[in-house]
Amino acid sequence: MAFPVDVWAFGVMTYRVMSGDYPFPSGTDRRRLLKLMDKKRFRLKDRDWAPDLKDMFQKIFEPNIKVRATLDQLSTHPWISDEYNKVELKVSQEIAKPHSDT
Repeated sequence: MAFPVDVWAFGVMTYRVMSGDYPFPSGTDRRRLLKLMDKKRFRLKDRDWAPDLKDMFQKIFEPNIKVRATLDQLSTHPWISDEYNKVELKVSQEIAKPHSDT
């Protein structure tokens, strides 16, 4: 079982991998950071990302834990499914390539 904080942490890590940055500005005081988090004011508008990825982050960074996406829901999210299928296809193509033993 995953907890809502696990989903949030997954979102922060995924955001960091995709952008090289954190979703919320670093160096802000705790009260301001909590306000930004509560209003879902994370750095998204200036990102040139696929709509599905933006949608996934909106669902992950939902402050209300009763509404926030679960890991089960995210596992079938279009962006995750699409990326998984791309990786699966590449792996299948690599496996099908003839390999020399030398």
